[in-house]
Amino acid sequence: MKRLVLIIITLLSVSTWSYAGGSRAIGGNLGGGLDFSYQIAVGDKNMIDIFAGFPWSATAAYGFGVGGGLSYDWLNPFNKPIPWDEDGEWNWYIGLGAGGGTLLGKDTEQGTGVYAGVLAHVGVEYNFEFPLQLSIDWRPTLGVYINGGSEFYGPGLLALSLGVRYKF
Repeated sequence: MKRLVLIIITLLSVSTWSYAGGSRAIGGNLGGGLDFSYQIAVGDKNMIDIFAGFPWSATAAYGFGVGGGLSYDWLNPFNKPIPWDEDGEWNWYIGLGAGGGTLLGKDTEQGTGVYAGVLAHVGVEYNFEFPLQLSIDWRPTLGVYINGGSEFYGPGLLALSLGVRYKF
């Protein structure tokens, strides 16, 4: 299962990289976990956010977690830009995607397992005149945790994160 998720993410990343000709940003998010993030602009109004990291909600519930995913985001989706564009540029975005990972249980009941699910991505970002981007993101994920049986899994339902990225 882990290999399948990694193969899908790799294929989508390579195809997106070849299609996207816009700006890019690399950095991280801190809040619901520690994520490393890579954003690729697709045209003027869209972006793809690829992330991988350590979800703290998974760590608290299960012991140790490693996960990742990607989302396709629409910038200013209802053509209502934030009007505070004096020195930089504000954007808000919404998106959908998929995520997954593995969890190592801290007791014998949970055990080791994998999770996969769909995610939403909502956020506000500020792009400075120099190549720095700050954002506040929310990535609720709903999915299934599988460890011999299966159970509902929803990491990050309440967690906001602060993102800091270098734009190039």
